[in-house]
Amino acid sequence: MKIGILTDSTCDLPKKLIDEYNIHIIPLTLRIGEEQYKDRKEINSDQFLNRIKQSDVMPTTSQPSVGEFEVIYRELNKDYDHIISIHLSSHLSGTVHSAQLAIKENPEFNITVIDSKTASIGLGFLDILAAKLIAKGLKLEKIVELLKKARRDIEIYLTVDNLSFFEKGGRISKAGSFIGDLINLKPILKLDFNSKAVEPLDKVRGRKNTHKKLLELVDKYIAKDKDNQSEYWFGFVHGELKYTTTFKKMYQNKIDNLSVGCKYYQNTVGAVIGSHTGPTVYGVVLFKGGKYLNE
Repeated sequence: MKIGILTDSTCDLPKKLIDEYNIHIIPLTLRIGEEQYKDRKEINSDQFLNRIKQSDVMPTTSQPSVGEFEVIYRELNKDYDHIISIHLSSHLSGTVHSAQLAIKENPEFNITVIDSKTASIGLGFLDILAAKLIAKGLKLEKIVELLKKARRDIEIYLTVDNLSFFEKGGRISKAGSFIGDLINLKPILKLDFNSKAVEPLDKVRGRKNTHKKLLELVDKYIAKDKDNQSEYWFGFVHGELKYTTTFKKMYQNKIDNLSVGCKYYQNTVGAVIGSHTGPTVYGVVLFKGGKYLNE
């Protein structure tokens, strides 16, 4: 059986990896005032970051329509026997729902939709895992089973200089009192399988302590599964680099000196993710990817 992979533009994977693993992408839509763009197709990360500096209007986003899914599914079904369609967490977007409706209205499509329960490079990690499992020759049912198990192991921790983009975009939970207490403090935010939104985890005074806290969370993630002998996949996602140069070096040094096997991935947030985080965002994406290649 020839199996293909469809994901969406919020996966934040570099084009090199998209091409290497033959991953197909359906774009979400970004709006800034009266202007509208297809993420990754009509606007890239750098263009978006420059664009929001020139506008006082808060960007908004929308999921692909049912019709857009129908078009891409119909095209992909010409080349593949089955499509695994992996998308941004249903708690953050209606993308999964649009995909499911497209299949409901077109039962002849050979599609399996997976709610990633994550975002950004977390979603990208599931896409890469799917590609590697397909390359191993596993049966469709086993691949889907492993992907649904693997999404429980993806954790994202991030910080921003302010929460205005999250707050106005409605993508953060329990934000009221948390935002009110952020004078001279940096938020640590979390997204994992159980998150109903991006969740405030902690407040830390100063950038140095923020960096320390993020690196402690890497250690904590590894310590949760001391018997794991498989390769870890560590991601680094960021907005404008000027906000994260120091932490980027610290994180890379941390990974270089770990006693566990690991792969490192990094990229700038895409326009859709960036519209909800703002340009000051940076964070770590943690996943025991190799574990699922050995099952």
